[in-house]
Amino acid sequence: MPHMRTRSSFAGLVLLLAVSRAGAAPERAELRLAAVFSDHAVLQRDRPLPVWGFAEPGDAVTVTLAGKSAQATADASGRFAATLEALPAGGPYELVAEGRTRVVASDVLVGEVWLASGQSNMAMTVGGVRDADAEAAAATLPSIRMFTSAMRPAGEPEADVRGAWVVAAPDTVKGFSATAWFFGRELHTALSVPVGLVVSSVGGTVAEAWTPAEAVAKGPRLAPMWEKAQKATVGYDRAAAEAKWRKAHKRWKEEADSDRRAGRNPPPEPPPVSDPRAGLLYPGSLWNGMVAPLVGLSLRGFLWYQGESNAPRAEQYQTLFPTLIGSWRAAWGRPELPFYFCQLANFGNVTPSGGDSPWAELRDAQLLTMQKTPFTGMAVLIDIGEAADIHPKNKQEVGRRLALWALAK
Repeated sequence: MPHMRTRSSFAGLVLLLAVSRAGAAPERAELRLAAVFSDHAVLQRDRPLPVWGFAEPGDAVTVTLAGKSAQATADASGRFAATLEALPAGGPYELVAEGRTRVVASDVLVGEVWLASGQSNMAMTVGGVRDADAEAAAATLPSIRMFTSAMRPAGEPEADVRGAWVVAAPDTVKGFSATAWFFGRELHTALSVPVGLVVSSVGGTVAEAWTPAEAVAKGPRLAPMWEKAQKATVGYDRAAAEAKWRKAHKRWKEEADSDRRAGRNPPPEPPPVSDPRAGLLYPGSLWNGMVAPLVGLSLRGFLWYQGESNAPRAEQYQTLFPTLIGSWRAAWGRPELPFYFCQLANFGNVTPSGGDSPWAELRDAQLLTMQKTPFTGMAVLIDIGEAADIHPKNKQEVGRRLALWALAK
């Protein structure tokens, strides 16, 4: 009988827990700041500071930094955004978001912030440059920080990026984007203020992937590019594809559970739904996943090192590149934001005079962009490339030349 009472009590407890859970309110969304507002962040000086994050829809949130506060309410999607008053360079501070709970980003500085993007020459790290060991040994510069976004192409704009701020030090800087690092070091030396470098770059990528899809679709001279991209989506129905996957996954789970009980190896799990719009060649895919979530971040300007992958379509780049620049500025609502970029360095065999050279044509498209697009600047690299290496190792000079534009303007 004691044994029966114990089992009965246990069953009653299980039933009580089940009823309690069934009647409990759904779990609330946890308050958090967007990834770019995390420990060791650098925020832009002398400009209003939008700060955003995520909470339960309808929740009120107060954001505080250096004695300045602003309030916001999370919208239906759970996103809140508060704008703090401008601050001079300084820190460290705590950035606090407080609602039903409280989150803190510590060691936050205020200084100069730049967003750097492009393909492999922007992604190339300090560990791969000339004199890398010596450069790392001299990198005890804790007022320079870098936030590197994880690669994430997407079919639609994402809410947030994945990444973390890293403080410059001998044991960290070899993982920094070299172009962005040497640019930031020049600024820090000249201005004596903190520098934050937000890097969103992926090797081997085309400019259209970094351009909002709607900007490509509306560009009359980009119509062939858009039409080609649309062919990849023919027959794709996201809702139907996800429903089909859920059905296949349920069937797989039942079979896998049966196989495990029988001691057999289960079949492979069905792969997740693949959105053709998230392909690395699809217009807007990298914008959606790696730049759109950063829109609104207060910053001084953009840095760009790309063009190699578009060289076979250099004439098209004359339209595409200014479209990219204009769409980024439009997204930020600031048509005057500086956009400084690298002209392609010399690479490969010398082309005979009068011969076809896609790289020369791409360089010309870059030059035309600078001449026709306000608030742009081009770092000429024709003299520091390497014939046998598409990734020249003298990134020190690349960063310095970009910094000359920033400091002059």
